Amino acid sequence: MKLFSDYFKLLALAAGFCAVSCKQVEAPLIPVQSVTIGQPDQTLTVGETVILSATVLPEDTDYKTVLWTSSDEEVVMVSSDAHARAIGAGTAQVTASAGGLSASITITVNAAPISPEPEPEVTPVDAVVDSAITVNADHISAVSAVLSGRAILAYATPEVSAGFQYATSPAELPFSATTVEAIIADADYNFMLGVSGLEPGKTYCYRSVIRVEGREHYGETLTFTTKGAGTLITTANTQASDIGRKSVVLRGTVDLTDVQYESVSYGFIWGTAEGVLNNTISATVVSANTFEATLTGLPYDTKIYYKAFVSINAETINKKVVVKGEEKTATTLPNPIVGIDLGLSVRWASCNLGAEEPEEWGDYYAWGEVETYYSSLDPLIWKPGRETGHERSSYKWAVLVGDDYRYTKYCLNNTWFSYWGGTGAPDNKSTLDLEDDPAHVILGGDWRMPTKDEFTELLDNCTLSWHQDGSNRGYVVTGPNGNSIFLPTAGRIRWTSYQWDAGEFGGSGYYWSSSLYEIASEAWLLELYNTNYEYIEIDYDYRNFGFSIRAVIE
Repeated sequence: MKLFSDYFKLLALAAGFCAVSCKQVEAPLIPVQSVTIGQPDQTLTVGETVILSATVLPEDTDYKTVLWTSSDEEVVMVSSDAHARAIGAGTAQVTASAGGLSASITITVNAAPISPEPEPEVTPVDAVVDSAITVNADHISAVSAVLSGRAILAYATPEVSAGFQYATSPAELPFSATTVEAIIADADYNFMLGVSGLEPGKTYCYRSVIRVEGREHYGETLTFTTKGAGTLITTANTQASDIGRKSVVLRGTVDLTDVQYESVSYGFIWGTAEGVLNNTISATVVSANTFEATLTGLPYDTKIYYKAFVSINAETINKKVVVKGEEKTATTLPNPIVGIDLGLSVRWASCNLGAEEPEEWGDYYAWGEVETYYSSLDPLIWKPGRETGHERSSYKWAVLVGDDYRYTKYCLNNTWFSYWGGTGAPDNKSTLDLEDDPAHVILGGDWRMPTKDEFTELLDNCTLSWHQDGSNRGYVVTGPNGNSIFLPTAGRIRWTSYQWDAGEFGGSGYYWSSSLYEIASEAWLLELYNTNYEYIEIDYDYRNFGFSIRAVIE
């Protein structure tokens, strides 16, 4: 019978093992079994600090966080990282808690020893001890507030200073708060101070503090909450009148009521993708609460995303704060340029790059650069960093080597004199990449600059006739199919001056092709000259000069 009994026991054990191993059991949380403080009871003198430690067992418990508390913060204050500081004479229990269990030690605080030096003559005030009073904060804005306090002194003494401590949590007040000094305003020892550099929509704890003959006294801990960012700054919606084909006027409003600041500036951050605002432009104040900035040189029909911002105390790093408004959008107007079919291999744009009408002159670009060097043509004002105008020292692809300039992009390896200044062998590129083609970058789509061959095709197959109507001067180009375009003689920017070459008959025009000349310092262009005499030809000139561009599209 015993054999059968043992047999059935084995079967039961096997079945139990299978039940446990075949069923996934979620491990329970491991509770705390004990909390101990590594230091015995302590005796301190006012102003002294002791670092405590606690051990929580078992080591793999899920409740390792220790909370430190003091039974009397007027005697001992303890921070979240276990620094216990003696504040006033008396006895307090300091407790470490974790997972529902705790341990405590007693800390006895003795008063600071009395100086053996004789006390100065003072006027006693009956039943009064040195103390600090914390007054409610006022003038609260999104980034600043005014704190007030008062000192109550047992004796009239000049050895007193006052200030405040503030932080975002009470636990930070004893040791890691921001401490600021205030000026005592009157004989009743009232003091106040404006604090700035605060975060919008944040709650702060603060208390007054006075220092009498080297001993600190703290007032009651109070709180205040800063206003939200929206009460300080607003990003305005763009109006129809603010939007151009290549420009947008951005506006914002700001309310600096109650804001404590030493300096303030305004601007916008913007970009062409939602949430990717990686460009900054400064703004100008246009009224008491309104500021604006104008973005120019934008592509046609392009959506931009932007936020207004205000930078407060930018020159004071420890008080600096930047507040941003809500993200808004605006879209530039569509491209006014259309492709005209002249019966050739490509269609030619209806007007110059930068113009909106056929007779307008448009903008001037260095060969292979997608931005103009100037911010204004009349008068001619250069952009920052372009003060030398269309000299080679301004040119993006030029680098000074010894006494001459070399080129870091677009250089053929076929000349007796190497103009290459880049890394490795010459790149041997003879046609602009689309990323360096302003017609493509600005107009988008399949628009680009014409090649030398396409200019040759234009001259070989079209009729060019001079047209002059007041200041509108240039050539009407008529294709084999009877359609036409107008090429104004818009002049050029050569070195540091704008040149129109006005003469007896009219003027001159210079239009870049996308084709590099045999020598890397120059590129091919169409030259229209009608001053004291007339000639129309494919020519070449320095890449750094500012010429017109007439785009083409397949």
